[in-house]
Amino acid sequence: MKNLIIAVLALFLIGAIVAGVIFHGKYENAGEKLEASNDKLLSLNDKIAQLTAENSKLSDQINKNIELDKKIGRLKKELETAVERNTQLEDKLRLEKEMISKLQGELQGEMPLKEKISKLEENLRKQKEMEASLKKETLSLKDMISKLQGELQGEMPLKEKISKLEENLRKQKEMEASLKKETLS
Repeated sequence: MKNLIIAVLALFLIGAIVAGVIFHGKYENAGEKLEASNDKLLSLNDKIAQLTAENSKLSDQINKNIELDKKIGRLKKELETAVERNTQLEDKLRLEKEMISKLQGELQGEMPLKEKISKLEENLRKQKEMEASLKKETLSLKDMISKLQGELQGEMPLKEKISKLEENLRKQKEMEASLKKETLS
C-alpha cells in the first residue's frame, strides 16, 4: 500500500515537473512582451494627450473665430444704421437749406434780416456738426470692420479647421483601435 501511495505521489511529482517545463517554455517571454506592450501603451497615451491638447487648442480658436464673426455682424449692422442715419440727416439738411432760402425771401419785412440769417446759420451749423459726428462714427465703424475682417482673413477658414479637427479625431480613434488590437494579441 505504501508503494502504491509512493507511486501515485511520484506520478503527481513527474506531472508537476512536466507541466512546469511546458509552461515555463510557453510563458518565458511573456514578461518581455508585457513590458513592450506597456511601452507602446504609454507612447500611444502620450500621442492621445498631444492630440487632445491640439483639439482643445483648435476648439478654442474656432470659438474665437465665431465670436469675431458675431462681432463683425454687429458692427455691420451698426454701420448700416449709421449710414442710414447719415442719409436721413443729409436729406434733413437739404430741406432746411431750402427752407432757409425760402424764409429769407419771406421774412425780409418781418424781422431784421441779420437776425433771421444768424438763426438759420446757427441751425445749419448744428446740422453740420451732427453730420460731421455721424461721418466720423461711420468711418470708425468701417475701420473696425476692416480690422476684424483682416484678423479673420489671417485665420484658417472655419470649415477647414473643423475638417482638421475631425481628421485628428479619426486618427486618434484609429490609434486607439490599433492599440487595443496590439494589446490583445
